[in-house]
Amino acid sequence: MPDPCAAPSAQREALRTQTTLLACTLVIQIIATASTLAFAELAPVIPGMQPTAVGIFLAVAYVGAMVGSVLSSAVVNAFGPLRASQAALLLQAVGLALLIVETPSTRIAAALKCGLGYGPIAPASSQILARTTPPERMCVVFSLKQTGVPLGAYSAAQSCPC
Repeated sequence: MPDPCAAPSAQREALRTQTTLLACTLVIQIIATASTLAFAELAPVIPGMQPTAVGIFLAVAYVGAMVGSVLSSAVVNAFGPLRASQAALLLQAVGLALLIVETPSTRIAAALKCGLGYGPIAPASSQILARTTPPERMCVVFSLKQTGVPLGAYSAAQSCPC
């Protein structure tokens, strides 16, 4: 005789797993967006920083993001969405670390790395959620995950000492 308590317990566990994955992908989206916008938020407090440097940085970062998005399919398929997300965040960390060096060419390289890391984040997290989310919850789950973009921008703005 099947245990009547097993089904609700399995459903609760599945919901817990789905909620955890949504929270993780949301945090990844927040971190990736904040990392991409960090230079723009910190530029006003960097001595001698020209406003045009921010525009150039963001333009190069978003070119990198476009390239990263195009390459994300191959990267996610080759390494899986979790490893692709980890590699993307590591690439962004390297880009942010390069900002310590004060040369314009290094800033361009940093922007490119931040953008290349930003590109695969959404496709990788979408694949994670698509595998675990029931069809009736897809719209809500994906909408919540994408709130990571404005939350990341807000986080970057709030962490600025200016």
